[in-house]
Amino acid sequence: MSDMTTPDSATPARLKYSEDARTTLAIADGRAHLLSADSHLGELLYLSPEADFSEGGSIRGGVPIIAPWFNDLTGRDPAHGWARRKVWECQEVPGGFDCRIRHDEWDLRLGIQTTPKGFAIILKCRNAASRRRDVQLAFHPYFRVEDVTAVKIDGLTFDGGVVDERTTTTSPITIVDGARRITVTGHDHDHTVIWNPGAAVPGDMPDDDWKNFVCVEPALLGEDVTRGVSLAPWEWTQIGMTVRVEEA
Repeated sequence: MSDMTTPDSATPARLKYSEDARTTLAIADGRAHLLSADSHLGELLYLSPEADFSEGGSIRGGVPIIAPWFNDLTGRDPAHGWARRKVWECQEVPGGFDCRIRHDEWDLRLGIQTTPKGFAIILKCRNAASRRRDVQLAFHPYFRVEDVTAVKIDGLTFDGGVVDERTTTTSPITIVDGARRITVTGHDHDHTVIWNPGAAVPGDMPDDDWKNFVCVEPALLGEDVTRGVSLAPWEWTQIGMTVRVEEA
């Protein structure tokens, strides 16, 4: 089943996909950005009520796409690359969505699929230039929690406060949030980033909303994180993420 809701002044139209006994997904129309994943145990993603949906803006919350570079590691602007700010061609496909864009001689393809207990997402990238170039890819999911100060993250030291940690951990990571466990499994990645801003919230988020999420981010940054992964002309690389929620 699919439908399109009517946009208001704050949010654009959304494309939705749902199936009996599976997670209902919603993406922003014309953006490769998962906004909502409503599972059998409730919403999995946080979305700021003050998110910027304007053309060229970056939407705070959901699952932003990071490409073709991560943050300011490579010294390029804007932070986290242009992919989350551009208009993509997106369409519904069986089980979810397919989104594509070609910009600056990069081909990006994003696939999002509903699953019985969560969702799966894959980002593919091809160097469409005639020269070798470096790329970084990542997902920046905002996982909704009841109170981040009470959350535990299996396998990592996390005290529920401010965190901005980049590790080479590639094992599945589980967020223990009260009565549910959210397991994040990255694929074809070489780093995992854990992030929460604490009370120093960005300007597009209510002051207290930092308590309502934690980011667990599979990332492909390369051995030298100031450069990335080198791709020959027309060479592809990819990164994936599977999210599963269960009762604790």
